[in-house]
Amino acid sequence: QFAIDHVKKGIDFTNKLPIGRRKILTFHLNDFVTQEEFESKDKKEWEEEWSRIIRPALSEISEYAKVNNVEVKIETVPMPQFGDVSQGDIREYRGSRLYDLRGPFYLTGLWGFKQIRECGLGICLDLCHNRTIYIAAKTGDKDKALYKEDLNELSKRSILDDVKALTEGDIVHLNDGKGIYSK
Repeated sequence: QFAIDHVKKGIDFTNKLPIGRRKILTFHLNDFVTQEEFESKDKKEWEEEWSRIIRPALSEISEYAKVNNVEVKIETVPMPQFGDVSQGDIREYRGSRLYDLRGPFYLTGLWGFKQIRECGLGICLDLCHNRTIYIAAKTGDKDKALYKEDLNELSKRSILDDVKALTEGDIVHLNDGKGIYSK
């Protein structure tokens, strides 16, 4: 409920902004779990958690957003969630090192986009974030981040597949996915 209330406050803020006709709020799911929690369930069990917990919350947010004339998009995330954090980094979130946190719901055209839309929300495709998913699947840097059931299919896909999976109203977060301009 804390997360739902937080997003609703964001919708209220966005609704009051003195900008054009189209008002959009994007956010990450921030579905952080420890490696141990991630491995405690298989993909099917996590999808059941999605249906039981995440889907109703996002549906409530969607209804609130519609009433307030705000479009809400869920931004895709990389795998692992903090892929740019080194093993030696000691920063923590809720008692776990950032390096060790995972998200059970990585969002791609393979799984996630459809589920987000079923809640009445749109997609904010972060090209850099999803690129890391496909690199991890292809290079073997996936031991702690991706479901084994997805590896074969993800290794055949590219970021272009996610771009093609977008629909009207979705948005793209453009960024320096190759690290050309900065570390």
